[in-house]
Amino acid sequence: MDGDPDRDGLRRGLESMVALESRLEETLALASAATEGYLEAATHIDPLRSLVAGQREALQAHMEELGDADVPPVGTAVSAALEPAPKTRGGEGEKTALGRLREVATAFTEAAFAYAALHALAHRFYHVATADLADRHRTNYLQAARAIHRAVGDVVVQGVLEAGHACRCQCPSCDPGVCLCWHVHAEPDASAPGAATEGIVVRAPRADSNAERAGLRNGDVILAVDGREIGSYQDMLDAMRAHEPGDDAELRVRRGTADPQELTLTR
Repeated sequence: MDGDPDRDGLRRGLESMVALESRLEETLALASAATEGYLEAATHIDPLRSLVAGQREALQAHMEELGDADVPPVGTAVSAALEPAPKTRGGEGEKTALGRLREVATAFTEAAFAYAALHALAHRFYHVATADLADRHRTNYLQAARAIHRAVGDVVVQGVLEAGHACRCQCPSCDPGVCLCWHVHAEPDASAPGAATEGIVVRAPRADSNAERAGLRNGDVILAVDGREIGSYQDMLDAMRAHEPGDDAELRVRRGTADPQELTLTR
């Protein structure tokens, strides 16, 4: 943007955030394309694209409502915190799915930082509506970073499987061949964008495991165990812990777009 960076701090801050949101839209589009073909990554990224577009539109509408509000100069240091960092050359050429996800995570961190600065500035000048808007957007991006972490786990585990490495965990779920270990540190935040989940996605069961013999396949979604709905790693682990080794658990499983089917898994 042209002009004196010390002038019209609040308005310039809003303009900077619009530019940042536009940059995020571009970054997410690249990440979405790079993660096609992964079992779950897109389910965490795609809702974020709608979130970013909505926040950019909300900022633009708010700027129109702000009109000609008088905002004094804020100084170079504060203005710099509201400016998006220069766009790197990372968007050019080929990049792995993990590289694209790293870009998104970095962009969300940058956005949350800038919104924190805008929030403080707006409060100082008693522009309450601007402060509230900035805080909502800041909170959304802190939560959105967790969705990206879930997508990272999906990409890493699929890469390990494609490299020929089977799960070695011996927890009550993994032992019969249903690897869920990547979910341990990537549980969804119910309030986060894109956090809605239904069931647990199955990774390729180990060869000759009870899961393979039960008929489970890569990409199947376990919806329920013994009639109990499954929505998280912990739900699945608790359901399997209820059985002793050698006991049977009744699974309700969805494969693709077909109707759910019942399978019996021996722990």
